[in-house]
Amino acid sequence: MATGERNQLKTDVSDDLDEAVDDLRRAREMQHTSEAVREAIETGVTELGYLSEGPRMTPVRQHVRRIANLLFAASMTLFVLSAVTSAEYSFAGLGVFAGCIFAMGVERFVIPRFEPALSRRLPSLEVKRRGAP
Repeated sequence: MATGERNQLKTDVSDDLDEAVDDLRRAREMQHTSEAVREAIETGVTELGYLSEGPRMTPVRQHVRRIANLLFAASMTLFVLSAVTSAEYSFAGLGVFAGCIFAMGVERFVIPRFEPALSRRLPSLEVKRRGAP
């Protein structure tokens, strides 16, 4: 497809999805439903990693980055404790900091190789975790 050229996509949707697109159209004050559908599709495929130039911040990457940030905060806390109390906390801080570096590496270099498949599986993992059938 040449740049600037547009294609049409057609599909059947449930009543709930139709209402959601209509809500999006009204909320964004769009005149045509097709504008809302286009925005929803672009947002969805971008979020899933299909419409990006490089590694995108997908839901799985966001979760792993949060874990890395928590590990970093915990390691800094342990380093401060080692300065104030016993130096033994510094060894624990080094171990937690190594975990932080590992999580950052996984988030930056490993996860993008398996996306968007990981993000597509995330909702099903969350449902199973909550105990839903």
